[in-house]
Amino acid sequence: MANQGGEMQVPTGEPTIVDLMRLLHDMNNKVGRLNSQMDHLNSQLDHLESRIEIVECKEKRRKERDWFETHGTTYVQSVIPREIGNLHKLEKLFMYSNNIDGVIPSSISNSSNLKELYLYENKLSGQIPNSLGDLRQLENLDLSSNTLTGVIPGEMGNLYKLKILSMGDNKLSGYIPEEMGNLYKLEILFIDDNKLSGSIPEEIFNISALRVMSLEFNNLSGCLPSAPGYWPTNLEKLFLGGNNIGGVIPSSISNSSNLKGLHLANNKLSGKIPNSLGDLRQLEDLRLFNNNLWSPHLSILTSLVNCRSLTAIVFGDNPLNGVLPHSIGNLSTSLKQFYLYRCEIRGQIPLGIGNLSKLITLSLFGNELTGSVPRTLCNLHNLQRLGLFDNRLSGPLPKCLCKLPELGAVDLSYNQISGPIPYCIGSVTSLRYISLNSNRLTNIPMSLWSLKDLLELNLSNNSLVGSLPPDFGNLNHITFIDLSRNRLSGSIPSIVGDLQYLAYISLAYNELQGSIPESLGKMISLESANLSNNILSGTIPKSLEALRYLKDFNVSFNRLEGEIPIKEKQIATDYTCPIGSFPDRTCLNCCVYVKETCE
Repeated sequence: MANQGGEMQVPTGEPTIVDLMRLLHDMNNKVGRLNSQMDHLNSQLDHLESRIEIVECKEKRRKERDWFETHGTTYVQSVIPREIGNLHKLEKLFMYSNNIDGVIPSSISNSSNLKELYLYENKLSGQIPNSLGDLRQLENLDLSSNTLTGVIPGEMGNLYKLKILSMGDNKLSGYIPEEMGNLYKLEILFIDDNKLSGSIPEEIFNISALRVMSLEFNNLSGCLPSAPGYWPTNLEKLFLGGNNIGGVIPSSISNSSNLKGLHLANNKLSGKIPNSLGDLRQLEDLRLFNNNLWSPHLSILTSLVNCRSLTAIVFGDNPLNGVLPHSIGNLSTSLKQFYLYRCEIRGQIPLGIGNLSKLITLSLFGNELTGSVPRTLCNLHNLQRLGLFDNRLSGPLPKCLCKLPELGAVDLSYNQISGPIPYCIGSVTSLRYISLNSNRLTNIPMSLWSLKDLLELNLSNNSLVGSLPPDFGNLNHITFIDLSRNRLSGSIPSIVGDLQYLAYISLAYNELQGSIPESLGKMISLESANLSNNILSGTIPKSLEALRYLKDFNVSFNRLEGEIPIKEKQIATDYTCPIGSFPDRTCLNCCVYVKETCE
């Protein structure tokens, strides 16, 4: 890299990382000459950068501060060279977001002045070298989003100046070493999405500087510490979801008075949810779903009234076992997500629910709620998703729901809702998903067919009467339609063939008559069609041969006659169909269901 005259030389061929490292090393050794040669060197470096685009090698005049950086949009494909340990004055090393593979060389510990090391989003493998613990000046270390394996070295507990440690999204296993409790300056800790096991060392909960800790999606077990001294007041975000942590939620967790985000979902926690969570006045996001937690009289909801910054409460899949208190109307007006699904909740939905004016998602499905859908829901003008299915709600659908301008998904299926679907539903152009199946609804308003952006419609298993109008074909983007098990009559409109995105349609168990429209052959996305148990007559359209994605075509229990369309080159010879059906000649490995008397 230097000629006999001692002058620096830029490589004439395509440079590698090793070339760049050697160049920087020689530059470091000759720092005394840099003042006189800086203009010449800068022009050479500009030439080098123009050839490799994203690999930047910059040398600072101040000899106490050196750094090396490779990152960007044109990915470096190489390994980290062992020579990197020769850069004794290196303070910052940025090599993130490349395609660097291989291992982290142990020689990197010789760069003893390193303060920042960023190797995330590469393809690094192997174990984290124990020698990494010798980088005593290190403040920021990010090894996330690689394929590192093995255990976390206990020597990392020697990095006393460390403030940020990120090793998430790897394949690390074993225990979290107790020595990490020595990192008294640590502020941010991410070791999520690995294969760690064992208990979380209590010493980590005693790091007073800690602000963020994420250990989600591992196999961690044990219990959370209950002693008050283990909950630092600076802690703002604690993410421990997706593990096997058991025991109770300690009431002393409220000592972390600055806590904003608490994620303990998908664990094995049990016992009472401590009402002391209501003392976390800064709390914004609380997720406890999928545990075995309970709350007498759902008192936790009353306690959370004190948390005026709350935006998300997610308690689903817990045996809370109680009646919704009227106090939910006093919850934070900042609340956007409210999930209490499958929580063994009974009684009526309190009218105060309408006070939560910023609510975007309301999910109370899978409970034992009774009474009618409260009209105060119509005050939730920001509501986008309403999930009240699988309860025992009764009465009519409130017409005022049509006044919710952001409503995109409504699921009130498996209830006892009766009467007509409000005509005004056609004005809710934001609707994409409607599920009102398994109720006692009596008619479909013509306006519903004007929802051109609707994606899924399920009105099955009701008491709907009437016929399918030509406007049925206006649902330009529909992918799923289920109108089965009603009392619909008339014929299937031929305009159904215009539904180019429809993948599934079921009109089974109705009183439809007439022939199967030839236009079905134009439904290029169709995968499943169930027209069984009607009064259809005529033949099966030959146009169905063109439907390359069709897998299930059920026309059993009708009055059809004639031949089944055959496309010889697609005959399935090694596929067994269920009893009562035959191989469908219109596609490979498909079955067609017909009456046994139809030959």
